[in-house]
Amino acid sequence: MERISYRQIIDKFWPRGIAWPRDPNTLQGKLRAALTPEMERVEQRIQELLDELDPRTSVELLPDWERMLGLPDNCRGIIPSTLEQRRQAVITGQIQFLVVVHCNIAKAGHFLQTVA
Repeated sequence: MERISYRQIIDKFWPRGIAWPRDPNTLQGKLRAALTPEMERVEQRIQELLDELDPRTSVELLPDWERMLGLPDNCRGIIPSTLEQRRQAVITGQIQFLVVVHCNIAKAGHFLQTVA
């Protein structure tokens, strides 16, 4: 499937009429041309941020992942120093967090069953 360029999208949805000339040498034509690389940049940035949602590929948001999980934790022993060690610590922290959450849900469910 051929990818449609942002220029084609802008041209398609650009208003029509005498006040909106299609000539690329007009002010509006130059504006459309200027919008194209910015829209491509924004799309690239969105993809980068989507990659940051996964701690296995995170770089920019890794400190936020660590802060959210209380890392580095001196009580756990070795403090990770490399990027891969830090990522693995975040993944381990996520797993431990999910185990605690699921255990608490199970305990709450058991409590609710015994009370009812």
